[in-house]
Amino acid sequence: MTLQLWRAIIALCVVATASEVGAADRLSGTWKAVRALGGDISGPELVISGGEVTGTGGCNRFSGSAVIDGSALKFGPLRATKMFCAGKMDTETIFLSALDATRAFVASNNQLVFTDETGSPVAIFKK
Repeated sequence: MTLQLWRAIIALCVVATASEVGAADRLSGTWKAVRALGGDISGPELVISGGEVTGTGGCNRFSGSAVIDGSALKFGPLRATKMFCAGKMDTETIFLSALDATRAFVASNNQLVFTDETGSPVAIFKK
């Protein structure tokens, strides 16, 4: 291979790595859910750090993997505790269903939106 071809390959690798780091950086941190599957919610939150996600559905704690590829995002498998909290279980079920349906994200101005495979919003978060 020529020197120019090697330089081009290295440049493409650097750009690809930078975009992956940028996507992970935009997701990193603690996010409080304000909407899920079309309804207002409060209580659930998540923390994304690298390829891991942890958080609470409002009652139970959960953790698992977060696969980030550009603006694509998929969680799972998620592990959760199995406590019962009166008045909070419906919200938790909706929130975890939204995480399961997530396939992409848009992050800007301390707001994070998860979308499904059709591009429809499934959850909205604030920092």
